[in-house]
Amino acid sequence: MVDLDIAVKNKMKKFIIFLVFINKFINTLQAYTVNVDSCYIKNQLDYDYLIVEGYRFLLNGNMQMAESIYEKAVKYEKCGAAAYFQLSKIKLIKGDAKSAEYYAEKACLISDNNTYLLNYINILKITGNRKIINSIIKRRLNEGVLDNELIYEYINSFIEENELRLAKKEMRKYHKILTDDLINRLNIAFEMKRENYENVLLILNSSSYIDGEEKNKLKAKIFTELQKNDSLKALIKNGSDLNSNFKREIAEIIIKNGKDSKTDIIKDLIENNIKDIEFEKWLIQFIINETSKDNLKEINLEEFIYKLKNYCYKDSETQFYATLADYYDKIELKDSLIAQLEILRRLDATNVFVYFRLIETYYSSNKWLKVVDICKDAKNIGLDDIRFNYFMGLAFYQMSDYENAKKNLESCLLSYVNDDFKYMVKGLLAEVYYKLGLFEFSDSLFEEVIKYNPNDLTARNNYAYYLAIREKRLDKAEDLSKYTIEREKNNASFFDTYAWILYKQGKYREAVKYIEKAIEIDKGNYIIWDHYGYILYKIRKRKMAENAWKRSCELKNCIFSLEEKLENERKINE
Repeated sequence: MVDLDIAVKNKMKKFIIFLVFINKFINTLQAYTVNVDSCYIKNQLDYDYLIVEGYRFLLNGNMQMAESIYEKAVKYEKCGAAAYFQLSKIKLIKGDAKSAEYYAEKACLISDNNTYLLNYINILKITGNRKIINSIIKRRLNEGVLDNELIYEYINSFIEENELRLAKKEMRKYHKILTDDLINRLNIAFEMKRENYENVLLILNSSSYIDGEEKNKLKAKIFTELQKNDSLKALIKNGSDLNSNFKREIAEIIIKNGKDSKTDIIKDLIENNIKDIEFEKWLIQFIINETSKDNLKEINLEEFIYKLKNYCYKDSETQFYATLADYYDKIELKDSLIAQLEILRRLDATNVFVYFRLIETYYSSNKWLKVVDICKDAKNIGLDDIRFNYFMGLAFYQMSDYENAKKNLESCLLSYVNDDFKYMVKGLLAEVYYKLGLFEFSDSLFEEVIKYNPNDLTARNNYAYYLAIREKRLDKAEDLSKYTIEREKNNASFFDTYAWILYKQGKYREAVKYIEKAIEIDKGNYIIWDHYGYILYKIRKRKMAENAWKRSCELKNCIFSLEEKLENERKINE
């Protein structure tokens, strides 16, 4: 039986604590939102309500709702800094650094407060605006604002820019103002920049201001740099009982470091944390993502994944096979990758992502019929995704089955799709129409695609080449092609197209310059050598032309016939 009086009293106690907390929070915000100049909040109570509501949603993990409320607050009150400040933090968490910088700056312009200023400086660090940071801090110091954190940021900016003499000079200048903690941090940053890692270890071991986790992260970085594997192994062993976030940071430092000889260290990371299931699953995936193909094989990660099957993955069979699939993908074992993906398909037949990974794998192996089969299977079980039609169209195009390619690609345009996808389909359909001899439709689609995205260089190049082959609108073809070589100067196909257009226009000597540039970029393309032969023949370099044609045949693995080439040359120029 529950004592209702006690329950009510407990609720009242919690409510009073909440009111005290909110009152303190509002007082803090008011201190931060009233500007020293003319800007003032017209309705403080309503504004405070919005700020507290937004904060309540943040505490409950509902960032989207908090963001919406703070956006409402900045529209309601232009002179309230708190909403801009909170929006800057939300935008930064969401990865929108540009918007974060904008809102942080607005908060600083409204309120002359160090909390907002330091937030703005931190965001400027992320966006790389060092000049603005230095300018702001210098201005504040010249105004006589001798704040510890500002001075620290000021000196640290010199260290980060490798202006170490100036940093040391300013450290001496402000030594009496800075706290011992900040002096320690600056000394560590200074010695790290100089790569005096032994000195950093001395500072860390003697410092009582830096907490254990931060010390261990720095030690992990130093031990990795110095390849002190025994020290690193001891650090990993001692840290196995710490929280997962800290262990992740240590793992990232070790795995992302480019130094060699860390295979044993990574194995220790796995073996020492086998009881922490969630960390272990994260770690395996992180190793796959961040470690090279050769290192993965050396670690023999496959063995570890199987070892963890009945422990870490016992409640998630699909995650086990997905992890194996990622591993085989990284080490480029396509047959093994396909085997795992097919198992995943059997376990979860409606998982669209698995189908698309299978399609990608079969496509990259030139297994066009398999791509078609997978797409048909997906559609047969009711997976209504128009991208399956697109991939079937692509596979049929690769098999030169242009009628079926046309049918599937045209069906994509009957559904509502976003513009990027629609014009990607139209670009491929333009190629299909050309292959079917539907030149008018092909030209029209190429025009649409280029109008939608003037920087689609592939569409420009292919359209220009097809016009040149048909000897239609050669001036237009030249403009299209010239645009591509001006923007991408290392694409042999683009230079070949431009040279071939010049050839068709009778500008043979000019064409030589561009076809030779194409060969310089790609010496193994038989089509380019073939074109080179025809261009050389026109400027009466017959022997060189014959050699170019021979080289083309060698690359294509065909039998060279001068008579055949001369007959082709005559037909081309009829």
